[in-house]
Amino acid sequence: MMDWKPRVRAGLRWESLPLTAEEGFLLSRMDGMTSVQGLQQVTGLSQGQVRAMLAKLSATGAIEPAPVAPSLEPTSAPAIVNATTSRPAPMTVEVTPDVVSDALAGPHDDQALIQAALASLNLDDSLEGDPTDEGDAVLEDDDDAGLSMGAAGGVPRATADAAPMGEGPEADIAADDSDVLAAEAEDSAVDVEEGNHRKLFETRLHPLPPEEREALARTASGSTAMALCFDPVPQVIARLMENSDVGFPHARLIARYHRTPQGLDAIFKRSEFPRDSQVQRYLLSNPMLSEPQLKRVLQPKPLVQVYKWALSRELPEANRVKVRQLLRSKWGVSDGEERANLVWSSEGRCLQYLVGLQLDSKATTLLCQRSIHSVMMIQSLARFTATPPPLLAHLARQPVVKRQPNLKTMIMQHPNCPSELKRKKP
Repeated sequence: MMDWKPRVRAGLRWESLPLTAEEGFLLSRMDGMTSVQGLQQVTGLSQGQVRAMLAKLSATGAIEPAPVAPSLEPTSAPAIVNATTSRPAPMTVEVTPDVVSDALAGPHDDQALIQAALASLNLDDSLEGDPTDEGDAVLEDDDDAGLSMGAAGGVPRATADAAPMGEGPEADIAADDSDVLAAEAEDSAVDVEEGNHRKLFETRLHPLPPEEREALARTASGSTAMALCFDPVPQVIARLMENSDVGFPHARLIARYHRTPQGLDAIFKRSEFPRDSQVQRYLLSNPMLSEPQLKRVLQPKPLVQVYKWALSRELPEANRVKVRQLLRSKWGVSDGEERANLVWSSEGRCLQYLVGLQLDSKATTLLCQRSIHSVMMIQSLARFTATPPPLLAHLARQPVVKRQPNLKTMIMQHPNCPSELKRKKP
């Protein structure tokens, strides 16, 4: 029995079988090359449980029957003494569909089927049995002999049985998955809620005349006010912003879905709304945002944040172009420290949007006080036509430039490269 290598019957449809979770797991581990003892080690199940499940699976036709032994007489089997315990090893009995035919003759359930199969095999194991019975004792002796430890590539059954349901690495993975699913469920709930508000507007409010919707927007609350945020008429949005019950959720919906500059302009009439980060994000992603409105959102922000929005894929291309123009205008009025911080934090990548502009003396001094190890930054400054001569001389003294002749060549070819640096011998 222990040498039997169960094999799943060809063409088996698992979904048609009344299997428990443990039986399905055992069936998934059968590849026709793993013995019964190997299945015990892989699944962490006891010997009695594996035999009972094999009996049921064989009886239901899920697996090919076990090979029939020449004789099943208990008296004909010699007593085998276990080398580690000096006790007779339990007799091996082959399981065939005929063994449990009597148990399948009448009405039964899975529990009765397993009990009948165990009784026919003369085993003491049961689903509620003591884990210290004879069959498990033999397996524990094998564990002591090193047959199922790491040297043999197996997993000790005691270790597998010691981990209760809901604990262990699998439980940690399940907990991480549950956090991801919870976040996805929350996003889905928001989308469903917005869909309900949009449906309310389309079915009940949109058929009303615009004048009636304007009057309703002044006093609406709850779901009605949320639904009016989807109104395409800017006058309705303007009246809605005058409603004292309107808050940040309403402003976010309008910034995200409204498609007229006049309606978006109503958001700026309430000074607290444009300062909300979500409202700003939805406004910048709105393709109908005008250039004056975009400046009102980004003008107070530092150069680094404006540059990040100039690269953001959340913005449509037209809005990204407007942000890049704003970046150039803010560069001209910013101080040297803010300019140097932008060049340093972006490793000079921002200079491709600042062609034609200048680096002032303060920004140059701050950059020359730092050791530069970034190849990207050296290349960006070497390609920028307005890089001052002192900064180019500072770049030429960096160790990374001395190790890479191509970087030094780029610096030498710059139109602002100092003449003494060109005359200096390599």
